[in-house]
Amino acid sequence: MTRPLFSGRALAALVLVAIACGALCSMAGAAIPSDPGDLPVAPAAGFIADRLIGTAPFTVQFTDTSTGIPTEWSWDFGDGGTSTRQNPAYAYQKAGTYTVTLVTGNRYGSTRFALATPLTVRENIVVLDPDFTVNTSEGRVPLVVRFEDLSGGTPASWSWDFDNDGIVDSIEKNPVCVYNLPGNYTVNLTIANASRSKTIIRTDLILAKSRAPIAMYAANTTTGPVPLAVRFTDLSENLNITGWAWDFDNDTVIDSRERNATCVYKQPGNYTVRLAVTNEYETNSTAGSGFVLATTGMLADFSANVSEGTLPLAVQFSDISVGINITGWAWDFDNDTVIDSRDKNPVCIYTKPGDYSVVLTVFNEYGTDTVLGPGYVTVTTGMKPDFSANVTNGTSPLAVQFSDRSTGTDITGWAWDFDNDSVIDSTERDPLCVYNRPGNYTVNLSVTNVRGTNSTARQGFILVNTLVPVVAFTANATAGIPPLAVQFSDNSTGTGITGWAWDFDNDGIIDSTEKNPSCVYNRIGNFTVNLTVTNEYGRNTTSETDFITLTNGEPQARFAVNKTTGYTPLAVQFRDISAGINITGWAWDFDNDGIVDSTEKNPWCVYNLPGNYTINFTVMNAYGSGTVIRKGFVKVAG
Repeated sequence: MTRPLFSGRALAALVLVAIACGALCSMAGAAIPSDPGDLPVAPAAGFIADRLIGTAPFTVQFTDTSTGIPTEWSWDFGDGGTSTRQNPAYAYQKAGTYTVTLVTGNRYGSTRFALATPLTVRENIVVLDPDFTVNTSEGRVPLVVRFEDLSGGTPASWSWDFDNDGIVDSIEKNPVCVYNLPGNYTVNLTIANASRSKTIIRTDLILAKSRAPIAMYAANTTTGPVPLAVRFTDLSENLNITGWAWDFDNDTVIDSRERNATCVYKQPGNYTVRLAVTNEYETNSTAGSGFVLATTGMLADFSANVSEGTLPLAVQFSDISVGINITGWAWDFDNDTVIDSRDKNPVCIYTKPGDYSVVLTVFNEYGTDTVLGPGYVTVTTGMKPDFSANVTNGTSPLAVQFSDRSTGTDITGWAWDFDNDSVIDSTERDPLCVYNRPGNYTVNLSVTNVRGTNSTARQGFILVNTLVPVVAFTANATAGIPPLAVQFSDNSTGTGITGWAWDFDNDGIIDSTEKNPSCVYNRIGNFTVNLTVTNEYGRNTTSETDFITLTNGEPQARFAVNKTTGYTPLAVQFRDISAGINITGWAWDFDNDGIVDSTEKNPWCVYNLPGNYTINFTVMNAYGSGTVIRKGFVKVAG
């Protein structure tokens, strides 16, 4: 009988040892966790961005916040760009809305995370600000003018029109123009970049003067009775004038070549005087139209015992003329150029109604004088036409009952024209008219008696409205910076309005059909708003051009001064005329040395040294700042 190699107790202990050894041996082939967090699971992806809104080019720093010890990162920035870095920075070049995602992974798997709020990248709008200066703006031809561009907004091209004739004269940035002809010239500058252009117009900026002398004169007297002696004095601009030629009555005959001449006018009349002056360059002349008035020494005038009445009207006229040796009178009682009487104090009987102009001419040995009394005599029929109506406005068809309110004796006829078309619509005394079309109607009434006819007209007396609605709207805000939320309110009038169609940016697309909608404007620009309203009678539309204006909020620096030239000490008053919202700061550098000389809004500066001074001016608000530089703007002489 063979004995067992181990006893039962020893065999059990050997089994336990073998089990423990097997366990240790199996564990030797696997990694032993050194950190409780290093578990066999995929990471949970997550990240944050340091900013969500900006203007292109817009750089965003992304920071990985994933858990679970990722070993790989895959970024999708939403515009086609990617990265495998853990914490990348990425620059967006174009405007748009972008969703960013991150996939993180390790050998146990991967997960994906996307930001709940997309990134918003706005367009970087470069504002063009055309501006320029000149070294001189006035002088004699040939006048050489150097133009210097001071435009803001980094333009890429320049187009100059030196005489406002629509032709581009130069495309240089800082050109020179020689003005060879005298004149007052308007200058245009258009600057442009890749996306837009802008023009500035300086009206009558350049004054190119002639080298010819400027003829001018004065006289010791310009009116009086004949014979009238007038002493003329030459006041021409002194540019080496060598000759004078006077024509005292504008008959093209030279009457004197003296510098200061005298003329005796022997005949009544209104005389144009011409002076031509000559220097080494050329001749120039001037003419004073009707400069000298030589009279007869008379002043015609008259009066009447009555100037208004009913037919027949007898009027006693009285001559009240003043003057020397008046010998004759000529009366025209109705201004028809026919002499009606040559008496000094005549009587005229007017037998027809009307407003009569009366003309009197008086005579003496030197000539005549005439006076006109426009509408001096009014002759009536004794009637005063007038009327009223039970209603003067309403919607079509509009029935209007007219009532005659005329005053006068023996009125026998009425003629009504309800729409001012010269057609008699009724001869009743108190007619009824039905207006079937919308409009503003002028009504005429003529009344008649045995003496004649009188008329009256009421302009726009009857207003007939349409039942189609009249469109109107308002908004709680019309200017600001994006994003700008605007609440629109319909103020249209009309019966039973049932529909509204809003186009908030004039692109032909209906943006809302609510009565009082809201719109959020997200980009810079000027926006035209259209509203169409509808009822059972039709529809109507209104358009408000550039109703909403959005800017980046940054101010645009501008200033004005009381003077730009003078002698030391020169005191200059600067005045801020900048454009912008809530400007809170001003920085003036009066000599462009980099030192702020004043922070007042409208400061003074006293220049004690001669020189050409460049002004540097900056304004500030909560959105940023704007600067303008005017080179050589203030010129101080010693």
